[in-house]
Amino acid sequence: MKLFDTDPSLRWLFCMTHPDDEISICAWIQRLVRNGNPVYMSWTHSNPTREAEARAVAHLLGVPPSRLFFYQATDGSACNEIPTLLPKFREMMEIVKPDRVCCGAFEQGHIDHDTTNFLVNHSFAGPVLEIPFYHTYTTRLQTMNRFSDPRGEEVLELEMDERRLKTMIARQFPSQNIWSVLLWYEVWQKARLRPMALTKTERMRLQTHHNFLRPNHPPRIAKKIRRSPTWRRWRSAMRSARRHMAESGKNSAEPTASFKNCILGPPRLRSDVASQCTMNQSHPVPMRGFTLIELLVVIAIIGILAALLFPVFARAKAAAGDAKTISNARQLGMAFELYQESWDDVLPQAPDGLPGSNLAGGWINYSVFGGAEAGSFIPSRGELMPYVKTSEIYKSPADKDSNRSANSFAMNGYLTTWTGNGMNPGKAAGTIEFPASTMLLGEEGCGGPKLVGYGYSNGTNDGYFNPSTDHFAKFHPAGAAVVFTDGHAKIIQAEDHFDETICGTPTPCYR
Repeated sequence: MKLFDTDPSLRWLFCMTHPDDEISICAWIQRLVRNGNPVYMSWTHSNPTREAEARAVAHLLGVPPSRLFFYQATDGSACNEIPTLLPKFREMMEIVKPDRVCCGAFEQGHIDHDTTNFLVNHSFAGPVLEIPFYHTYTTRLQTMNRFSDPRGEEVLELEMDERRLKTMIARQFPSQNIWSVLLWYEVWQKARLRPMALTKTERMRLQTHHNFLRPNHPPRIAKKIRRSPTWRRWRSAMRSARRHMAESGKNSAEPTASFKNCILGPPRLRSDVASQCTMNQSHPVPMRGFTLIELLVVIAIIGILAALLFPVFARAKAAAGDAKTISNARQLGMAFELYQESWDDVLPQAPDGLPGSNLAGGWINYSVFGGAEAGSFIPSRGELMPYVKTSEIYKSPADKDSNRSANSFAMNGYLTTWTGNGMNPGKAAGTIEFPASTMLLGEEGCGGPKLVGYGYSNGTNDGYFNPSTDHFAKFHPAGAAVVFTDGHAKIIQAEDHFDETICGTPTPCYR
């Protein structure tokens, strides 16, 4: 018997448990619709939200609303509502009169899927085709779209547009976030840890297992299933169904005593199906779970990805900090230009002094005695404050020194006179011969390779009034941020651009 049969005269009914289960067989449903087959769909569990999602998917697949059946099982597993749902399923079979019925396999994966399988087998006398969902509820890492026993299965290879269809349909269930599951299994497959064909194939097999009181798995796993409370709940539901069917006389065609060994559907077992059923129960194929090696490989891959991505994130964060620093530096350069326009082209003063100095005034303002300390910076009194309006631009994001005042920049002492209080006049900007290569401001920090204070810039400081601390900073991998007197700013290796000068020599600090 060909399972993926394209005979247009066949009527197909797909009995799903939840809206979203159709993702596992949606490509075949679409092929049948395009082939002209009458296609019907039903769902055992639904609510208004999920029913609307299922109707939208059916519309995408081309199944008309008149061929959709929705049942609202109040019990999460529906196994305790078999007496209520079974007559509805039989009524649906009378209406549809299907030639083929497809449902989730009896896998002990989710008890509600097993309930739907039971309802189909007890309401339809024709061939039931199974699709795989989950292997078993005793497995933590579920294997999807694979039968534990592949014998008798047929595999439908999907075209690229059908794979895209699966992804598109998965996005039609926002209440379930199913598309992320497809993405995860696609990544899992690309890692080649196990052949996961969730988005590339669809599978079906003829149902051959009809003993609903016996786990459909190898002895090792069946033993674990029998010990689980879920299986005990399932057996209790089967006993209740047996009593109900015996009392209602719905199963009069088969002896009630047959439930002692196997809860069977209507008498439709042909010899070939019965022989396959016996074979599956006598020689089960062991189900392979995830091995320790596979899990270790997953952990290793995650570690490798982390090792590759974390430096990228760190560089991106550093690049953002560099961009912020350059922005601050350019704003300071513009503030200097505005100051010069207001003060006859003269640059502002720069305070500096040894520890113990009492300084005030200048382009920045310190009110200190006994050396600069955190909190001594008073930007509101600085000469640039009317032009910058905020003190935040004085501090570089990469400057993490908590002991410094809130300023990361130092002014080039060549552009102003040696001063102890920041009140002496600065240099006229028009007298600077090479403004595009003459430093106006530079990031200053302890431990840099070259001097900013004594050497490059007498009369400048960032909060430490000590020549031994006046060095170009190393806040950035590319060096220090520098503002030139023409207003442009960039991050450079300062020692590669400026000559080291001797204290007191009025030589422009550039190369």
